[in-house]
Amino acid sequence: MRISLGLMLGLFVFIGLLSAFQAHSHVHVDPDNSAVSWYPKECCHDEDCQPVAKVRVAPEGFWMTIIGGETILVGRDEPRRLSRDMRWHICLGAHGHNDIIVQCLFEPPII
Repeated sequence: MRISLGLMLGLFVFIGLLSAFQAHSHVHVDPDNSAVSWYPKECCHDEDCQPVAKVRVAPEGFWMTIIGGETILVGRDEPRRLSRDMRWHICLGAHGHNDIIVQCLFEPPII
């Protein structure tokens, strides 16, 4: 089997880009240009983590509005991790066809 030089070069470029993409963690940039680059890979493997813009306490948990404008209800018993920047962050994932799950939730330390 003979492979053309162009195909081989394209394959090397693709592999290089793929390796570079996998080596870096996801960096989310807020509208105010502040960057968040500390999301753990197990939480943000599909670039699904983002800061929370607004939190409202409710009897059943917390209504969280993410920067993109979507609001979801997060239960009080959802496991939490410590936020590194004094803000709430949430990582969402899909489960099945229509269900959204919380993969990770980061809360600021209580002062």
